[in-house]
Amino acid sequence: MFDIKRQTSTADAPAQVGSRLATEMVSPGGGLLRRAEAENLLAKNSIAVWSAGGAAGKSTIALNLAATLSTKGQRVALIDADTHSPALDLMLGLQQRTAGLLAIARLARQERYSDTEHERLVSRVGNGKNRVDFIAGLASVARWSELESVGLQAACEQISTRSDYQIFDLASPLDSTLIEPEYATPRNLVTRFLLGHCSTLVVVTSPDPVAIARLIAEFGELRRQSAGRILIVVNRFRTSVLGSNARRQLTDVLRERLGDLELFFVPDDPALFDSALAKATSVTWMRPRSQAARALRTLASAVESTGPT
Repeated sequence: MFDIKRQTSTADAPAQVGSRLATEMVSPGGGLLRRAEAENLLAKNSIAVWSAGGAAGKSTIALNLAATLSTKGQRVALIDADTHSPALDLMLGLQQRTAGLLAIARLARQERYSDTEHERLVSRVGNGKNRVDFIAGLASVARWSELESVGLQAACEQISTRSDYQIFDLASPLDSTLIEPEYATPRNLVTRFLLGHCSTLVVVTSPDPVAIARLIAEFGELRRQSAGRILIVVNRFRTSVLGSNARRQLTDVLRERLGDLELFFVPDDPALFDSALAKATSVTWMRPRSQAARALRTLASAVESTGPT
């Protein structure tokens, strides 16, 4: 039986702030915006991918969502915006970590970004027509304070003009209490900024009780920061922990505690995902008829229903 103790201070946050969120949203800097103003910030083709931590497979979902959209004929940019534990370059077999997003932000802010610079800073991954433009984040996580909101906004605008969809792999921490004094940059500005600017938020969780409890505990703050539509992905879904009615149990718990959100289940297939990782590719590209690939196509179709601008 799936049982999570009630945590009224955080689990009930969606209900507590629901009426206020009907007219107000939280800006990336922490201030409140009227809903109309917040909606003007959104690009309908921007997707943030986030998890509450604990190795839920966030980067795996981001990569495979990007690959799946590419098979639908979309031009997709996959951006590693995780300033704590970036992993996409390693998953894609890239040997050298570069400062793609940071470099774009600097050039765009100086109005010096061009197609030539774009070709230099983007790595194209995939095969044949199914290709994704990958943009690394930071060459070193120690340089997180150099990514500030003006440059990040300019970088996002440049990337969006060269792609149909932009998928941002975000870091998990949401707090903004740590500030770098030289640049006056909050530690998790990138995550909070993109949560407030993307039209779709894909929240990834594992199916076990610990991961679900973490998600519930952080969902109130996450919802306050996010300005877009929220999709919940239960990754590595299996019945070994919860029994044969695991899907119903998870659905009931998540909707009771988080609201009537859209839920998606990606089946657990360690051999397939390990093989894709070893080959630095996506399961969608490698095994398009697998159950995991079918589940990812369902998720991609839901993302597409938001529609590009």
